[in-house]
Amino acid sequence: MLEAARAFGLADDGLRLMPGATRQTWAAGPHVLRVKGATELAREIAACDAASAYLPVPRVLDLVALGTVSAALFEALPGTAAGDLNGVSPESANRRGLACGRVHTLLAPVPAPDVLPEASEVVLAPPGAPGPPLGDRLLHLDLHPFNVLVDERDEG
Repeated sequence: MLEAARAFGLADDGLRLMPGATRQTWAAGPHVLRVKGATELAREIAACDAASAYLPVPRVLDLVALGTVSAALFEALPGTAAGDLNGVSPESANRRGLACGRVHTLLAPVPAPDVLPEASEVVLAPPGAPGPPLGDRLLHLDLHPFNVLVDERDEG
């Protein structure tokens, strides 16, 4: 991660690990740094490009290959994570939940880029559980309230 930050001219002391299980994303002032495998990062960028016609997504500002991984520098979008409910009224929490639902609705018609695996290639459910509908739509496998931003009115 430090090698990636330096490649983009980011100060080491200005990086803050962002929440998430993958530990691949850091806030860097007005930027977001992602470090992951080259194929995985290329797929993420292609998905962002596809979704950008339907809702705001961060722009890729720069990309660099670093041996076994790649790094992308994204713009940081304004807003608050919809899942951050500290000090939020029930009405605001409801608006944030509705904003998350709107994001799902907006993404539903997005065609999947060709670089993404087919739904049948992705394990989404335990054996015996119903599988995903087959088709060519973009499916965000980590779309939860901490990956949806809301504005000051608690709307997406």
